[in-house]
This record gives sequence, C-alpha cells and structure tokens, in this order.
Amino acid sequence: MLIYKVSWAKVAKLQLKAACDYIKKDSPANAEMVKRKIIAAARSLETFPEKHAAGIFKKNNDGSFRVFEIYS
Repeated sequence: MLIYKVSWAKVAKLQLKAACDYIKKDSPANAEMVKRKIIAAARSLETFPEKHAAGIFKKNNDGSFRVFEIYS
C-alpha cells in the first residue's frame, strides 16, 4: 500500500488552532473532538488521497491540492 504525506500550510494550522480556541470558550470537550476529527480526516488522505475533490479555486492545481469540509 502506498502511503502519501499530508502537509499542512502554516496558515491552516493557525486557522485550526483559532477555531479550536473559539470553540473551547464554550466547550473544551467539543473543541478537542473537532480538532481530532479534522486531523483524522486529513490523515485519511495519506492512504486514499483522491477521496475528496481537487481544489477548484487553487490556480494551476495538478490535482495534488484537495478540499473537503467537515464543519462549516
């Protein structure tokens, strides 16, 4: 089985932290659950990278940039 590496942009890491910090104000448990679910979804791309659609808003996307939404 081929394993790929999922890379997080620095801004993505900061956005995840900001979202979790915001949720944590009301519910630390929910903040942790959201964080774990998002990280697990990203890690699932290591073994099935074409699970989600290629990002249509990424200029010159060769298909290696994928997008998906777990929570809005």
